[in-house]
Amino acid sequence: MHGQNLICRRFLEALDSANDLAANWLRSAIETIVSRELAGKATPANLPADALQSFVLNPSHQAQARRLAYELIARVDPMRAEKLLAGMINDPGSELRRDAVGRALEKAARLLGYAPSHSVEQGLDEALEWYKHNL
Repeated sequence: MHGQNLICRRFLEALDSANDLAANWLRSAIETIVSRELAGKATPANLPADALQSFVLNPSHQAQARRLAYELIARVDPMRAEKLLAGMINDPGSELRRDAVGRALEKAARLLGYAPSHSVEQGLDEALEWYKHNL
């Protein structure tokens, strides 16, 4: 298991400098390794959640690589991922920050009992109609 963890970490690090084609290949390789580990004798506790979290929290890594590491954490330890995401609201990368802001807005809406009166699509349609008639 230790060897597979090292491979996943190296593949994640390789995403930092990979072109698009290589990044797709590396992502597939990482997901396959983790899927095989989880399908076999490995348990989520055996996967390197601490190392993955450390990777996610390091903004020097490429945003998509950090996102993949976060998704792996969420797959093996959803509670850890939830706590981790809550602290990403000021993350320099837009991928994780967007999710953190979305989660914060959902929580605020739930706590305040807020429900929007319009869908996003309805709001956009109304805004377009207003612009057509007023500009």
